[in-house]
Amino acid sequence: MLKKRLFYIFFALNIIATFTLLGFVVLTKIVPTLYVTLLLILFLIIPVVLLILQKVLKHHRQRSRVRVIGIILLILGIIIDIVLIYYVYITNRTIGEVTSANTQSEIIQVYVAKDDPAENINDALSREYRFGILKVGDREVVNELINKIESNSTVKMDIIEYPSIIDLVSAMKSSKIDSFILSDAYMEALSSMEGYAKYNESVRAIYSTSVESEIKVVKKNETKEVEESSFDYLSECFSIYISGIDTYGPVTTKSRSDVNIIATVNLKTHNVLLVSTPRDFYVPFGIFDGAKDKLTHAGVYGIDTSMDVLGDLYGIDLNYYMRVNFTGFTSIIDKLGGVDVVSDARFSAGGYVFVEGSNHLTGAEALAFSRERYSFADGDRARGRHQMAVIKAVINGMASTTILTNYSSIMAELSGTFQTNMTQDEIGEIVKDQISTQKGWNVVTYSVDGSGTTAMSAAMGVNAYMMVPYDDTVEYAKELMTKVKDGYTLNQSTVEDNAPKH
Repeated sequence: MLKKRLFYIFFALNIIATFTLLGFVVLTKIVPTLYVTLLLILFLIIPVVLLILQKVLKHHRQRSRVRVIGIILLILGIIIDIVLIYYVYITNRTIGEVTSANTQSEIIQVYVAKDDPAENINDALSREYRFGILKVGDREVVNELINKIESNSTVKMDIIEYPSIIDLVSAMKSSKIDSFILSDAYMEALSSMEGYAKYNESVRAIYSTSVESEIKVVKKNETKEVEESSFDYLSECFSIYISGIDTYGPVTTKSRSDVNIIATVNLKTHNVLLVSTPRDFYVPFGIFDGAKDKLTHAGVYGIDTSMDVLGDLYGIDLNYYMRVNFTGFTSIIDKLGGVDVVSDARFSAGGYVFVEGSNHLTGAEALAFSRERYSFADGDRARGRHQMAVIKAVINGMASTTILTNYSSIMAELSGTFQTNMTQDEIGEIVKDQISTQKGWNVVTYSVDGSGTTAMSAAMGVNAYMMVPYDDTVEYAKELMTKVKDGYTLNQSTVEDNAPKH
């Protein structure tokens, strides 16, 4: 009697666990209906067969032995269900975190000279300091900070606007202002300018706050924001901006973008075109009314500004973005047991030597490989190629069985390394189509080019190294994007042979 009761208890638990697993699988939105149905049949067939055997063998002398075996199989099935539920939950949670990206973060600080007597913001207010801010940029968050400070004081802040970062710090140096309010992202950009590498050592922060702002993606030539960015699955082509940042903070942190890639994806033909734009490309900025600056500085103002600049450059709508934090790749790569990356030349970087051809890299080695640009005549273009190679290697590694040994920890790392505004439904449709068709992807790459010069930086307010675009390479990139959208299948060697030569 006890065995019979245990059998039915574990049978009920098995059915509950199976349907719970099924519910989690459906929630991921990445498994085709056919596979969900097969999964249901597969996990129900054993308990149903065992139940039938209990009825058929009701008066058979082997009934007790079959019941014990049945209990063991049901318990095993429950354990398998629970393990799979955990892994599916991790997957669902990670996709949710990666696709819930609609904000970007930054640290805003109030700076004074290193030897200034003010110890905090109240000291500065009591001394009636003049505060400098940038005329263009994060005015919403800066105004919010000013209102926050003034709400806790009876003193109204004396604010003076400046057109560029250099104008701002120069005003501080000449005592036209006593303090300035600036984001860490701007200070990072300033440190890259000649003569300002150690400027942060001459100032100190007396007030600091972390703020989040909404990423506002706007369609080109339209004034309304994109509230629901969606595409007609498997019948349309879409473009996504891939921003490669190299920071040790969260992937949501505003930062200069080291790699700027536009992926034109045709879901129907399974063709992907990756167009890389050098970080020093000298391009017009809409926020500066068309004044030019290097592309990487757009990231200081937010990923939406980078998308706006690139959208104008190529004359396309960029409704999607994905940010990749290469520093976060190190732990993922180590958990994968390293990755195999092909190098087109032998070089040294970060204390490591990379040979021409295949290299098996640890996380630290992969980071050094993806960062290096000084060993190559084409500098940033080489770095862009290397970072794309590392991305591809990580994707290949995650597609292998190696991921199963560290699945949960790798998923946890992914949530802090990637950020995208594609919805879970959109990603789910793409994955479901891939699972159903098992169709390969034809990936072709192209990099636009330009010539080096010294020109005025709209953001910095000083001359700096820039890469003036070769217009014919930009037009060629546009042509390739149009071909992918029109359903043409590109060939890498043909793309390279027909590309403009300089």
